Amino acid sequence: MKTFVAFLATLAVALGAARAQDEYSAVEKPAPKVGWKYIEVGERAQHDRTKVMSGGVVVQEKNETTELAYEVAVEVLEVAGDDWSKVTLAFGKASMGGKDLGLGGKTIAASGAKGERTFTLGGGTLDEDQKKFLEGIFNDKKDDEPDFHAVCFGSEPHAVGESWDMPLEKLVQVFQMSAQDVDPETSTATSRLVSVEEVGETEVGTYEFEAKIALKSINGSIPLQDGWLTMSGRFEWPVSEPGDPHASMTIEFTTKGEAKDVPLGPKKGDITLDAGARIGTSIRPVE
Repeated sequence: MKTFVAFLATLAVALGAARAQDEYSAVEKPAPKVGWKYIEVGERAQHDRTKVMSGGVVVQEKNETTELAYEVAVEVLEVAGDDWSKVTLAFGKASMGGKDLGLGGKTIAASGAKGERTFTLGGGTLDEDQKKFLEGIFNDKKDDEPDFHAVCFGSEPHAVGESWDMPLEKLVQVFQMSAQDVDPETSTATSRLVSVEEVGETEVGTYEFEAKIALKSINGSIPLQDGWLTMSGRFEWPVSEPGDPHASMTIEFTTKGEAKDVPLGPKKGDITLDAGARIGTSIRPVE
């Protein structure tokens, strides 16, 4: 009898511990607050090596690498909805394609909703490279495009240590592909909540993800042989309404494959794809 009572007590403790295990949901769009001051650091490196051959001869070849890097102090002056509508951007450095953009030590006033923002350099005029850079970093996301981090986090709360499948149909949209380009039977895409901890005034979850997506075609029209999109990375992201700005993201992905006997005008040829990118961004409060 005592053994049975002890067993029940142990079971009750175990069930209580299971019920007590916390589950977390990432904040899909952490809303900034007026008065926030933070440092944002970012880097991107992308390569595109595409080769077109016909009759054993290379008829077209691309070997391009693009890079950019920046560090900027952001002060939020106005907020609209879940995004800032007016900030100052005080740059420590900014480069694109290996070229210094000349923004270091300068302050840009930015205002407007994302997709419609304007950028003004006090006491000067922005050149075309500077405008292109600012547009690409702070103004290129449209509301109807899926957010990769939201796809990674999933729609349900998760416990620390838990893994889950990312929705393949949404992941394909992030990379601007169609469902017919992908073989879902041989593709995998998973996320995992690694840890949750207090960082400053914000509860931050660390998420890791990896995916290997089988590609059947390009734009549904050019069949691929042995085509794959592979990627991995991690997010550090608020799992409760942030008290101060803390977040980071690192993503690496590659796309490879071959297309045989593709019509090239009056002839046919083969296309070899090899593209990829490394993207990293982090924000932290100004101390």
